[in-house]
Amino acid sequence: MTLIAMICVHHGTHEAVHGTLYPAEGRHVTANLLLGAIGFANFGHNFIFLRWSHMAHHRYGRTKRDGLLVLDGDYSRSGTRGRLFYYASLLGQACITHELVGYLYLFNSRFHLLPRSFPKSCHDNPSYWAIQLSTALYTLLLFVLGGWKFLVCKSLFTLYWGAFQNTAHYGLEYGSANDKFASRTYRVAMWYERLIFRSGTYHLEHHVLPNVPGPCLDHPDVQQRVTAIVGFKPKPVCGLLTYWGDCIRQFRGPRSKEMSPMQWRSDTSR
Repeated sequence: MTLIAMICVHHGTHEAVHGTLYPAEGRHVTANLLLGAIGFANFGHNFIFLRWSHMAHHRYGRTKRDGLLVLDGDYSRSGTRGRLFYYASLLGQACITHELVGYLYLFNSRFHLLPRSFPKSCHDNPSYWAIQLSTALYTLLLFVLGGWKFLVCKSLFTLYWGAFQNTAHYGLEYGSANDKFASRTYRVAMWYERLIFRSGTYHLEHHVLPNVPGPCLDHPDVQQRVTAIVGFKPKPVCGLLTYWGDCIRQFRGPRSKEMSPMQWRSDTSR
């Protein structure tokens, strides 16, 4: 049950990243910052850093950009080292890296190990320091209270992060300016959609309209807006087992032989 709660909190905090967890006029910026900082602290992550990293993913999608991670992109296909990086990512490497890098930005630039620049204005300020230090104290508190059980739950969540971070994008076209929105959209059991705030499964809609709250992505007017923007009516992949199956297929390697790169546009056949 603890892992399920962590997954729910994680996806709720993802809403805070987009400013849609608490969308009330005038107060939403502060409320989302506060709720996001508390939510991500459960995983040892700095909300400001995670927000910057995640929004870059939305800004560029699967287009080719130096320093931007596309899990099954060029780097993961470049020999043994790339494949090791790919499988490490599926096992949660990115989750661990985001936690560690959050601390490194408390120090001078020689410790800033990201392949792309995290703007100084984002981390050289009291808000970043306060969130990072609060996160450290909160992580320590969870460890003191939970001990090995906390470490087990944290490890299981790390595996969840790794396995599902790229499921809706895996095997799709990559590298051109038209690939910003390249992602599949799924229709699964209602209870599961609500658990993950729907944006994890309605992923194409989420990428096209990132400022729409996840629970609203199934509304007819949202579907019409998505169709108008991308120029076609998305065909969803149906079934929870299929969604989980797509997650498992990633472990066959970064080069998908089963999925059409154009699947997200019009074809849901394997």
